[in-house]
Amino acid sequence: MDRPAIVCVGSIIIDDIVLPDGVTRMGVLGGGVTHAAAGVAVWGERPGIVACVGRDLPEPVRERLARDFDLQGVIALDAPQARAWQIFEWDGRRTEIFRVDVLEPFLVDPQPEQVPAAYGAARGLQAAERFRYQKLGMLDTVLGMSCVTPDFPRQAGA
Repeated sequence: MDRPAIVCVGSIIIDDIVLPDGVTRMGVLGGGVTHAAAGVAVWGERPGIVACVGRDLPEPVRERLARDFDLQGVIALDAPQARAWQIFEWDGRRTEIFRVDVLEPFLVDPQPEQVPAAYGAARGLQAAERFRYQKLGMLDTVLGMSCVTPDFPRQAGA
């Protein structure tokens, strides 16, 4: 079994995008882990992904993920795939509206004990901000490495 050098932890979400001029892009592969892993892949790596997918993840999306990323750490849930409207305004604002009733597992799972053993040999880990306090300390132990995530400034009231 392959052992990816870099592992990315986060969410896989299907985005239905509405641009300021009303043009839409439906069914776009999104989510933080997807974007992070794509950034790793640019450098010639085939990163591992730790995330959940729903039972109705579109087959072309599943094929795209499998083509570009190691999916040993992807857990299939018996729930509809996380999906969200991404509405962009002319001034650069974005409004995200989730379109599923069950969202939490996509944001907090898989749990560290579900991380494949093959990921333990990874040299690096990228974890989404929301996983920082919930899972990052546990992932240090599971993967046997120190983990670093960027600390972005928070907006007032966030």
